[in-house]
Amino acid sequence: MLRLFVLSFLAVAPVRVLGQCTLLVSPDGPDTIQDAVDAAVDGDIICLEDGTFTGVGNRDIDFRGKAITIRSQSGDPEACVIDAAGEAGSPHRAFQFSNGEGPGSVLEDVTLTGGYSEGSRWGGYGGGHSVHHLLANSSQPQVGVQSGGP
Repeated sequence: MLRLFVLSFLAVAPVRVLGQCTLLVSPDGPDTIQDAVDAAVDGDIICLEDGTFTGVGNRDIDFRGKAITIRSQSGDPEACVIDAAGEAGSPHRAFQFSNGEGPGSVLEDVTLTGGYSEGSRWGGYGGGHSVHHLLANSSQPQVGVQSGGP
């Protein structure tokens, strides 16, 4: 009898398996990558379905200092693209790391493309992503991405 109770408990208890997706985002929505980041807690893994992510909420993404992982679900960076669609007069990046992100903040297996930076808004550097190393707020995320063309 005890064995049945234990099995029943395990069947309904939430168990986090290392490497398993906590949140899943589709390029077709309705949620965006930023929505998933905002809902995530430290340790969560946000998986992106294959396709091209564009538009508000899928560019200028801010990890908000969280120790989370964002990666493609398939593990194929060529199949999972974040297009920032930045251009002169409308600069955008795929990601912005500026809130003290550390090695627990991970971006991997995605292609970043279409990033554009100009002038003082973004410091004039880093079209695809920017990692700010500020004296009082150093960001040092793990970024393993394939950067695409303009």
